[in-house]
Amino acid sequence: MNQRLLVSLISLCLFVMVYLLVTSIINRKELESLKAHLKNDTDTESEHFELAESMGNVQRYFNKLWFAGNNANWELASFYVHEIEEVFESIEGAQVVDEGKDISALVKMMAEPGIKSLEEGIGQVDTSAFKENYMIMMNACNSCHAVAGHAFIQIKLPETPAFDNQVY
Repeated sequence: MNQRLLVSLISLCLFVMVYLLVTSIINRKELESLKAHLKNDTDTESEHFELAESMGNVQRYFNKLWFAGNNANWELASFYVHEIEEVFESIEGAQVVDEGKDISALVKMMAEPGIKSLEEGIGQVDTSAFKENYMIMMNACNSCHAVAGHAFIQIKLPETPAFDNQVY
């Protein structure tokens, strides 16, 4: 009888050990799977490019550019053209596709000529030339919005500075 009890205890211990081993393997696989899933979510999240935020920056710089150019502050105007260009370069580099439209390609195709026009207008140190080239860029923006399926986003000439605590 003692021997039977001993065999039962050994069997029970072996069963518990096998159970714990199998449970440990399953939990490890689940943990690895969960880690992989979280990594994929993180990768996707870090690859997401917030286009609206970048375009908001362009709009803010574009507003400031208007007042700098109208006040013949060519150094400041040149600075804001450069800032706009940097945002466009980040959009191009991010290879943004939104609702099936290659936004990065559109920015490259439609915004770069406008940037060059702005630089030329500023280089002429002439307010009239600046205004004309500003309008070219503004129309390029609105055309790009239309092609991208966002024709409802229309940029117009600023009436007041977005920030009134800056000397233009």
